[in-house]
Amino acid sequence: MNITYSFNYQKMMENIYKDARWEAYYDMVIIPLFSKCCEGKGVKIVPVHATRKSGRKPLVKKKHFIETYSWVKNVPNKKGEIEEKRVGIPDFVIVPLESEYENPQKALVNIEFKLPKDLTSEYVEIKPKTYKTELLHQFEICKNIIFTDGVTWYFLEDKEDIDEAEPIKLYDSKNKCWKDNGEEYSDTEIELLNRIEGILDKVLLEKNIVNHKTSN
Repeated sequence: MNITYSFNYQKMMENIYKDARWEAYYDMVIIPLFSKCCEGKGVKIVPVHATRKSGRKPLVKKKHFIETYSWVKNVPNKKGEIEEKRVGIPDFVIVPLESEYENPQKALVNIEFKLPKDLTSEYVEIKPKTYKTELLHQFEICKNIIFTDGVTWYFLEDKEDIDEAEPIKLYDSKNKCWKDNGEEYSDTEIELLNRIEGILDKVLLEKNIVNHKTSN
């Protein structure tokens, strides 16, 4: 799958895993993919995963960018004392084009990315229920979540989907190969792009309906 600047998606996924093996470096794959899908829709992808270091611990008292994409929960620490913890922070958000750091807009879609496991040897498919608590926290502030390791993709539109959603799989675990038919886009890749476009169209329709009601 050639996303942009003619880089090959599968090769980039594998190279990052072999050479670096850290979630943050997959920005080089995820951001171009979603930027392509967002073209002409009035939305963009924004990474927020690293922002938690400046906005989650300790909790800041002044208004902070990350507050738009998270919420505060009271949790017990190791001593049994109740502490405030910022939860629900995704890795990326899809937001309106007018959203900026100084004036962040509510996320239309959360994207939660996890490092693929054993991608170049015995790939293990990711499962949302493994991260159920984290995803439930995100559902408190955004009802559309894309959960992926870049290989297996889930589109979650309600809490039940964490246990029940069927994934789109770009990799054939049985034959240990990408689902690639030699064309620019395989059937599975087209299915993925269509699902991303579908969820973007859905949230934009909902946003326009809300804006229309508000203006009236």
